[in-house]
Amino acid sequence: MIGEDIKAYKIIHEGDFAYNPARINVGSIAKYDKSEPCMISSLYVCFKALPQINNEWLMQLLKTPKMNFYYNVNGEGGVRVYLFYPNFARIRTSYPSLAEQQKIASFLSLLDQRIETQRKIIEDLKKLKDAISLILFTSETCDKWELSNLATIVMGQSPSSQYYNTDNEGLPLIQGNLDITKGKLTPRIYSSEMTKKCHTGDVILTVRAPVGEVAIADFDACIGRGVCAIRPFNSTYSVLIYQFLQHYKPKWISLEQGSTFTSVSRNDIMSIKIGIPSIQAIEILNILDDKISIEDVILNNLNSQKNYLLTQLFI
Repeated sequence: MIGEDIKAYKIIHEGDFAYNPARINVGSIAKYDKSEPCMISSLYVCFKALPQINNEWLMQLLKTPKMNFYYNVNGEGGVRVYLFYPNFARIRTSYPSLAEQQKIASFLSLLDQRIETQRKIIEDLKKLKDAISLILFTSETCDKWELSNLATIVMGQSPSSQYYNTDNEGLPLIQGNLDITKGKLTPRIYSSEMTKKCHTGDVILTVRAPVGEVAIADFDACIGRGVCAIRPFNSTYSVLIYQFLQHYKPKWISLEQGSTFTSVSRNDIMSIKIGIPSIQAIEILNILDDKISIEDVILNNLNSQKNYLLTQLFI
């Protein structure tokens, strides 16, 4: 199915494929699409399809879970798996007629374009929200209060690991960024020992690297040392604090790039100055969050459809 190894060549041509033997996976094999030849590093393995194989069909085949399994099984090495050309070329699979390959490739290519468009929709919405947040929270006409005037801080304390469980005993345990997904708490385990707790409506902030992930608690939970609970004095402050900390997140990231920054203290958080825009302005940010969530669901559905088709069309 795959033609001769051209790794000794100094130039890659339109329609040729390339991959790094040390980093091979379903997303790492690329097809060169430009008409002008290109120099390529000798680190890469290059190959071309046989005449009876459609290039686009082959590219889709190389993305399938089945192929990823083959990459792992046929690779060499320990911690890092290398898949050199001889082992790669030994991979075998059936293929339909050239005309059928073209139909499959065209359909999947259209689906890929739709997925990419959906990603762009989400990216543009996030950029719009960032731009609006910047205007709202940095306006010179906007009052600025220290967070200590809006809320109190409960720093997390991890329970003993002997009390961890997956049987829903006790409360969900929030320990860090792995327990926060897109502004929502997504705990992985429970704890039957209660140390520090967060309550519904508290804003949860990760305080150890990576610092800055944020969510609004929609249930009571036990909080470990990797997070804190920001408990607003007034329930209307929850969304304000949450949206501001979303806007503030790049500042934590810039601090983390320093070699000594690994966590933030209670005083660091309490002294943050928050711009106070109108309730109506904050509602705009909430609406954008809702829209982004809806578009995320559409993107996940499209990706699921693509993965299903890859498993059904390439057997």
